[in-house]
Amino acid sequence: MFRDESEDVARKARARQAIKGPQRGRRAATAQKKAPDPSVEAAASSQSNKPGLLPTEELELTLRGRVLSPSAEEQATCFFFHSYVESGITRGQLTHLPALPYKSHEKGALSVTITSVGMAALSNIQHNSDALLTARAKYASALSLTNAALKNSVEVGKDETLAAVLLLGMFETLTCNTPQSMKSWSSHIDGAAALLKLRGQKQFERRAGLMMFLQLRRQILTSCLQREIYVPSIIIELSQLAQNFQNEADIPGNRFSEIVIRLCNLRASIKDGLFVDEAEIINSVLAVDGDLAAWVRQIKVDWAYTAVKEMDESEDTFEGQYHIYASFVNSSVWNNYRTIRILVNECLLYCLKRLPATSSFDEDERNRLRLRSRTILDQMASDICASVPYLFDISDVSNPRSPLAPARRSAGGFSLLWPLYTAASMEGARRTMSFWIIRQLEKIGHGLGIQQALALARVLRTAFENPSVLLAKKNGMEGMPVKESNEDSSDNSGEEFIDWQEEMCDEWQLYLGEPSKYF
Repeated sequence: MFRDESEDVARKARARQAIKGPQRGRRAATAQKKAPDPSVEAAASSQSNKPGLLPTEELELTLRGRVLSPSAEEQATCFFFHSYVESGITRGQLTHLPALPYKSHEKGALSVTITSVGMAALSNIQHNSDALLTARAKYASALSLTNAALKNSVEVGKDETLAAVLLLGMFETLTCNTPQSMKSWSSHIDGAAALLKLRGQKQFERRAGLMMFLQLRRQILTSCLQREIYVPSIIIELSQLAQNFQNEADIPGNRFSEIVIRLCNLRASIKDGLFVDEAEIINSVLAVDGDLAAWVRQIKVDWAYTAVKEMDESEDTFEGQYHIYASFVNSSVWNNYRTIRILVNECLLYCLKRLPATSSFDEDERNRLRLRSRTILDQMASDICASVPYLFDISDVSNPRSPLAPARRSAGGFSLLWPLYTAASMEGARRTMSFWIIRQLEKIGHGLGIQQALALARVLRTAFENPSVLLAKKNGMEGMPVKESNEDSSDNSGEEFIDWQEEMCDEWQLYLGEPSKYF
């Protein structure tokens, strides 16, 4: 059944934030080509004055002496494709969409959802409350159309229906500023997972269907890691079937997903108390970490990146370091690896703390493992920070405030949310790094219109600026503290934050029943 969006529309439309785009002047002192990381383990034109327009198109056309202005829907659609599908060096995240027949169904679920997402992003960037109301009305219409498609025996199996479901989750990320929005995103992901089961092996016969499966699999695994739940068996089965339709270039991604699935199920088993021997847990975690280290060493030279150190540090870099990648996809793969490596080594540190004195791991071995994990954690977090300038596309220093700059960075902003949050809240995170990350999340929220970034920044800032707050673990073992105060305080200033975290996490449930129940 559909949710009544009318109250949310009125409430969320009031949210306004000041736009502040990142600026930088870069002087590189050193640049070093980075091959797969053995050190830890031995574009758009700037001429337009309207945001979000394709660089090859003019939004105002002169025909027989008359100026034709595009409609709000046309601008939103144009912004969407430029930002997330064809955005210069970032290449976008949804390159399969142009292959789908959305244009021939202008009032279909996919077309309306695309418009709602574009409108939401533009309204957030421009702080246009009327446009946000319109976007939410479009979103409600898209929900209705998608629900109807899911109940239709023909439409439910179409690629455009699955694409609409994925984009509904994207809308929630753009407009998220409450736990309800976070749960709505999770609901759309769960609904899409149910759709994958119904679509079966035939979905892989079309390239668009295969690409959407791989994209959704990444999101499902992320959700399982965050919620410490088992990966649905249907996802494992479909992953094995999908390999028959993939090419050689997809092999590294498949291998990485297999490792992440193992980690998801290991964390779920630990949470469920299926392990009673801490030493056994440590050996299992070390095995996963070893596989990650082996995987990254096997990545082809094409995945290498260049590390640069500035002579003069700027606010847009952390400690003056930044990376240059061959593509948006490369940078995303590296950050996914770094995020997973952080989770693994946090788990290892947690288990080392719980080891009994009679464990087979003596004190010297424990100290060695602690030092190793902390070194890995700091390196992974630093590398995530160093990827930010590239993903923000901070390269046109001649015109850093170009109206098109937010569009060029939109895809990068989406891909940074979880890596940045993980790096800022990880075990032993440097305070200077965490606050730098908070500022980057705020830039993503204000400058790129991605409201979930502001929600994450608020969670982090509340935790770090209120000593009495114990940061509830968003991605670690149950009950593991991340930041803890030695002060004895009865101050309740952190209760709102903890309630937010509990509401965000505890009510997420994964179902694999009828897809229409999620909308």
